[in-house]
Formats: sequence, structure tokens, C-alpha cells
Amino acid sequence: MVEADLLELIGRGQTEGRRLDFKRDLPGGGVSEVREFLADVTSFANTDGGDIVIGMEEDGNGAASGLPGVSTDGLDKAILAMEGRVRDCVDTRLPAFHIHVVPLASGRAALVLRVPASLLARHRAVYGKISRFHARNSRDGHDRTACGFRGQWLGAAAPSRAPRSRGRSVTGGTCRARSSARRRWWSRWRPCRSSEKRGTSRSPARRRSCRQIPPAASS
Repeated sequence: MVEADLLELIGRGQTEGRRLDFKRDLPGGGVSEVREFLADVTSFANTDGGDIVIGMEEDGNGAASGLPGVSTDGLDKAILAMEGRVRDCVDTRLPAFHIHVVPLASGRAALVLRVPASLLARHRAVYGKISRFHARNSRDGHDRTACGFRGQWLGAAAPSRAPRSRGRSVTGGTCRARSSARRRWWSRWRPCRSSEKRGTSRSPARRRSCRQIPPAASS
């Protein structure tokens, strides 16, 4: 992408939409600015993907009206900060996120942040004590709960779940370890067969000694 491509957006009066957003300035480091940046990125990833053009002015109707760009002083540091926030403050991590620097004839630069639609959605913006899901509508992002994505990703059928057997976990050893501990505890305190037949109980010492007696040979 080059400057001519961005100027073409201005020439045809391109407006913001579901897959395009304009920003005049780089995102700041304040809490509200960071949350807004993360909301924009995750809303694109959770919907149809799209581009965020930084350095583009817009009029009151959301149409591109100018390309002042941003200063190149400290631009590399700002790019690293944005990449770090997307990497560390989005759960689940985005599979792809690209920042293209477009040099301008004025000596400044514009940035195009490309966020592809993610097949790993839902992605949640997590910053500070607040974590939220976002989706993109016609022009702006808006909050959406996890249940609000049900129709988008589970439209055909719910994902199948592996059968869960008793005393066993699909994910691994915690449940199996507890089950093994129960079996060991039960085998230690279980009455021997003779007391089970008589319906009586024995002390732990007698139970252990009873288990040590070999079974009688059958005639």
C-alpha cells in the first residue's frame, strides 16, 4: 500500500464501515486510549476483519477528508507498543496482526493496521481489571458478551464433546489422580470378606491381617 491508495480513499469520499476505520492520531498510553485501541482491534478480529488507517482525517459523516499523517519521531517505539498490547492484552492471542508504514510526501507517515478475521474467535480485550468482548457493526465497535457470539460461531451445530468417563478427565491427570487416591483409600479400609459375610466390622489392624491370610485352596 502506498500514499496514492490512501489519497484515492479521500478522492472517492470513502466512509468508515464494517471493515474500515480511520484514526487521526496514534493511540495514546492512557487507560481509556489503550482500551479503545484494543476494542477496535478485537472487534475486527471477532467479525469480518479489516483495516485501521492511522493518520487519516474524517469529516462529520465518517468520510475520509485529509491525510495529515503522523510524525515519524518515535514511530518505531509507538509501533512496538501497539504490537506489545495486541500480544499481551488479547485473549486468545490473535493469529495475525500486521502494521504497514506508508511514507508520505510531506515527510510524515500513515499506518495501516491490518486485522484479518480470526477463526479462533472469540477474542477478548483484557486491560487492567476490565475484560470485554467486542464486535464490529456498520461503523463502530460495540461490546458483546460471550453468549452474544453464539449465533455467529455456533450457527450450525454445537461443538461435540468427548465422552467423560467416571473418575477420568478429558484434559488429564487431576481427576485420575484423585480417583487413584480414592481406590487406594478404599482398599485400605475395606472390610475383609469374612466380616462382610457376617455383616460385622473389624479394626484396621484385623483387616490388614485378614488380607494377609492367603485364600484357602479349593478342594
